[in-house]
Amino acid sequence: MSDIPVPEIAALLVILLVSSGFQMLWRKRVRAPLATSGGGSRDGSLDGERLKIQMILASFGIALIATPLVLNLVPPNGVYGFRTSFVRSSPMVWYAANAFSGWALLVAAAVSVTLQLLMPIRAKRWLRSLAFVAPVLGAAIASFVYVARMQ
Repeated sequence: MSDIPVPEIAALLVILLVSSGFQMLWRKRVRAPLATSGGGSRDGSLDGERLKIQMILASFGIALIATPLVLNLVPPNGVYGFRTSFVRSSPMVWYAANAFSGWALLVAAAVSVTLQLLMPIRAKRWLRSLAFVAPVLGAAIASFVYVARMQ
């Protein structure tokens, strides 16, 4: 049971819940004026542009969170960073694992922004979401593999 990263899974669930809450608020605040004023477009390109901007901003948020990890500015703690029982075993392991995780997240953010910019405006919502989630998930998996090889 100690190999299952329960705090990380819980943090991921909280992040997903918060981001879905922001999406719901965004839809209510942005789409309501369009429906009343008739300013929306028939082909959905305005919604596609908004979603693209949201995903790019979320990617910049990931990069912002990852930067202190890359720069080794985050000391061992119980809240922020890539935390497993092995990583918390020594400061040297902590900084190495978190630097790798930070770089992986920076690459994931860059890939996500690139995919969002290359995708057509009329791309499906699920495809845009996948273009954001897949690189971040890949970064998390790469971080776990890196730590497993350190052991």
